[in-house]
Amino acid sequence: MLRKGRVRFDIFSFVIAILIALTFMAMSLRTMSLMLRLMFVTGITIVNRSGEEVSVSCLGVLQSKGASGEKVVSGLPLYRERKFMTFKWAAYLGGAVGITLAPGERKTLHYDYDDINFCWILIRGESGNYKVIRTGLSDDPAHCCSPPLKKVFIIPPLSTLPDAPKELIEVAEAEMRRKYKQIRHN
Repeated sequence: MLRKGRVRFDIFSFVIAILIALTFMAMSLRTMSLMLRLMFVTGITIVNRSGEEVSVSCLGVLQSKGASGEKVVSGLPLYRERKFMTFKWAAYLGGAVGITLAPGERKTLHYDYDDINFCWILIRGESGNYKVIRTGLSDDPAHCCSPPLKKVFIIPPLSTLPDAPKELIEVAEAEMRRKYKQIRHN
């Protein structure tokens, strides 16, 4: 209320004004947090044109090195993009290993490339053998982390692909054991 050029402060109005300001600040911090989480989430699509059912594992190199300084290979951290009105955010789903694709099927995966370079797609065919597709990103942790160079990866007939290195097969199988162990415990 104005009185003779002065503003009269009411303590109740002052407290309400502070609470409103704090509410807006909290809302904007939450919105910024959601935006930062989404900033590094990108999507890739994998299309199975091999003519057989396959199991796919997407692997990459983490930015951080292991305890003895070696590179660390891991499954991509998958996210599900969620939307509500104009807001978008990402929910963590686990590693991108053991994903089944029927012949002709395509799947879009969302992952956070902030801490990992997506380097390989391991494909296990009906014969049980592992094949590999390189994505084109560096597997050197010093050159981390970039969005994928391509957004669509096509799995050709498996006979045309090179065999997967033993080290990558071991990582994929260990990640799958960990993933299925978590599913059984939940």
